[in-house]
Amino acid sequence: MRIGQVLHDEPFGGGGVQVHVRRLCDDLVARGHHVEVSSNGADARELGGDGWAHGCMRLPRPGAWDDGGPTAAATAAWARAARLEVVHVHHVAGHGSALVPALRAAGCAVVATLHDYSHACARGQMWSDEGRCTMLEAERCAACIASTWPLSRPPADPPAALRRRWAAVARDLAAAHVLVAPDPDGAAVLAARWPDGACPPLLVVENGIRAELLARSVALWRARRPRRDPNRFVFGVAGSLLPSKGVVEFARAVSACVDPALALEVHGAASVAPGSARCLAELRALAALDERIHLAGPYSPADLPRILARLDALAAPALWDEVHGFSVREGLAAGLWAAATERGGLAGVARLDPEALLLPADEPGAWSGLVSAAVARWRSRIRAPREVREARDCAKDCERIYARAILQASPQASNSASPARLQS
Repeated sequence: MRIGQVLHDEPFGGGGVQVHVRRLCDDLVARGHHVEVSSNGADARELGGDGWAHGCMRLPRPGAWDDGGPTAAATAAWARAARLEVVHVHHVAGHGSALVPALRAAGCAVVATLHDYSHACARGQMWSDEGRCTMLEAERCAACIASTWPLSRPPADPPAALRRRWAAVARDLAAAHVLVAPDPDGAAVLAARWPDGACPPLLVVENGIRAELLARSVALWRARRPRRDPNRFVFGVAGSLLPSKGVVEFARAVSACVDPALALEVHGAASVAPGSARCLAELRALAALDERIHLAGPYSPADLPRILARLDALAAPALWDEVHGFSVREGLAAGLWAAATERGGLAGVARLDPEALLLPADEPGAWSGLVSAAVARWRSRIRAPREVREARDCAKDCERIYARAILQASPQASNSASPARLQS
């Protein structure tokens, strides 16, 4: 098959979706497919992975009030020129939802994975300055957009414009032959927050990681650098420093624990996203008062085995409804204990590990006692890697879905008046 992958930013960064797309491309090429990637970022450049090509456009990124028509047209032209049979859209952010019907009009089968809420939420996480959002509210969302992009020019009636935009998003995404959710628990949350309240069928295709390779690499690092203090218990948090991630709340919980041998390493960096700089400042203040809290700074995917080898447990204390959650699954694959909130796709951590600590996201004040009790149970126990879904299995599932979507997009299937859809 000739397969296209579209994402919001170039695929060589360390973000979870970027790493996921890179692995997917590698695995699809290994299975004999032709793969090309398109993204819309700051740099227009041609790069590639092992057997696949990447082109980064440099086009105006659509704002919260438009559907990204020019960007969508350019991406559709790329798909036609590359003679792609199917295009997998991983983010409409950076392109606009008009991308989906534009690709379909270009003759491609279209698969779209909803990794977050960027199709409907300006910040992508259903999270505003006031905290978690459980539904789309035009007035509140319009105020959030104004806060996020204070220099943007709003329409005359922002709430009405936003309602029209959401209606267009719902129509555009319904044009996909397959809509994918990367996690069963995340799928339920995505459906509940659908722009027009009538979510089309979502096919669950769980993301995967390089679980076996990661476990071996972490074991090598541990053998190379054995722990000096067997009583010391180190929690880790890895990822973006955003208010929605709950890192500050988890650091406060660790700091409130009286255990002198308990420590926390925070791996990640601040970004330009609203509230990120404030998170970093609060973490620095906590670290200045408690030497058990260490801010390790940004890291690359290649650093992950070394980092995990230093830890006993990994936490994903998200306050937003995480759709999947890569880091905690990587920790489980490496043989770490896991702590996560019950939000969205993180609720599935309990299925992967019945001994995982589930934190009540609405009660961060209770986390300290729960963490202390969990560490008392876990300390000094031998921990084996947990079985976590492999990226290659995700690629196999995607391969089957692409083939069926191409069949759905064939002229015979397209003669019906309504869009052909692959049912779950």
